[in-house]
Amino acid sequence: MNYNGIPVTFPTRISELEFNTVMDTGFFGEYTLTPEIHSHPYYELLAALQYDFRVEMLDGDIIEMNPGYLCIIPPGRFHATCADGIMPEKLAVRFSFRKLKRGEDSGLYRLCCELFQNITAPVKVYSPELCVIMKSLRQELLNAGIASNELVQALFIQLYIGMIRLVSMPSQNVQPKKTVTDDKNSRYYKIEIFFTDHYNEQITENDLAVELGLSKRQLSRILRSIYGMSFREKLIDTRMSKALKLLQSSDKTIDEIANLIGYTSPSGFHVTFKKHFNVSAGEYRKLSFDK
Repeated sequence: MNYNGIPVTFPTRISELEFNTVMDTGFFGEYTLTPEIHSHPYYELLAALQYDFRVEMLDGDIIEMNPGYLCIIPPGRFHATCADGIMPEKLAVRFSFRKLKRGEDSGLYRLCCELFQNITAPVKVYSPELCVIMKSLRQELLNAGIASNELVQALFIQLYIGMIRLVSMPSQNVQPKKTVTDDKNSRYYKIEIFFTDHYNEQITENDLAVELGLSKRQLSRILRSIYGMSFREKLIDTRMSKALKLLQSSDKTIDEIANLIGYTSPSGFHVTFKKHFNVSAGEYRKLSFDK
């Protein structure tokens, strides 16, 4: 497949369980780091393939990632990936899971619920084998061969079964290194929470400035230093991220989605989406369903 910057989703069935994987530049761009503080509504699985990097959490934790290690980050945990030396080769996928209505109950869904509900902080595990599987997945998705879909499905099954087994073995887990939380991290957190809670409202830069006790000029400087964006650009980026998830996972009309994420005019949403992703919302939904 030719990756065009649009997130790719892939469902994988294991007994009565279905994992839904989301892959974007963090997966297809092998040397991509994300130094900006961010979070996801899904679990994230990071793999270190070559050279070291670290995962920095807003609460001050630092997870040192060396080749062969993986890190599972639970939903809603704000983090960034950084490196000081040679650009590392890493992979990242996001995933969720659900129980399928059909099929026998093997107990696997209940086990996963129990295991993953207990992951409230990042979990680091050592498994060069799973790192190799993730790299093989990327190679196969980018260079599809005969029966590629079946091979990708088999690799995802190996990946998730291996991950479940590792998570079920507490002795394999490595705790993150604790550091002191500073005011800067606290500010990142408050900004992210603000946009997460209010992205679908008619918010202004002044609303966030008041929330943080800053002037608009100070806020503008801080947003540029953290995200390289203005308030409006950050709001649009947040709304577009929510739009992608709704287009993938809901049967709501595009105009309904526009309203849900804060657009009073559907036409404004359509124009912004096309400008942001270089594809219309309708085309994106069709591409997602066709994969």
